[in-house]
Amino acid sequence: MSITTTQRVKIVSKPSLSNTLKSIEIGVPTLFSTNQFKVQLARVAASELKRKEGYEFTVSEDGMVDEYIVTCLAKPKPKVKKQLP
Repeated sequence: MSITTTQRVKIVSKPSLSNTLKSIEIGVPTLFSTNQFKVQLARVAASELKRKEGYEFTVSEDGMVDEYIVTCLAKPKPKVKKQLP
C-alpha cells in the first residue's frame, strides 16, 4: 500500500474517537497521528464498534513511526422496521 493513497483524518470531535472512526469512508485508508489518538485506543475503539454496532476496521502501524492507518472495511446495515398489517 502506498502512502499516496491515504488521506489525513479530519477529527470529528477530539474526545470522540468512536465518532471519528464512524466517519471514515469504506475502503479509504486514513492516516492518524499518535498525537491525535494512541494506537491502542484506536484498536480498542474499533473492537468496541465491531462488537456493539457492527462496524469493521483494520488498524495498521507497519513501517510507520508516530502514525498509523485505519481502514473501514464494513459499516452496519440500516435496520428496517417492519410494520404490522
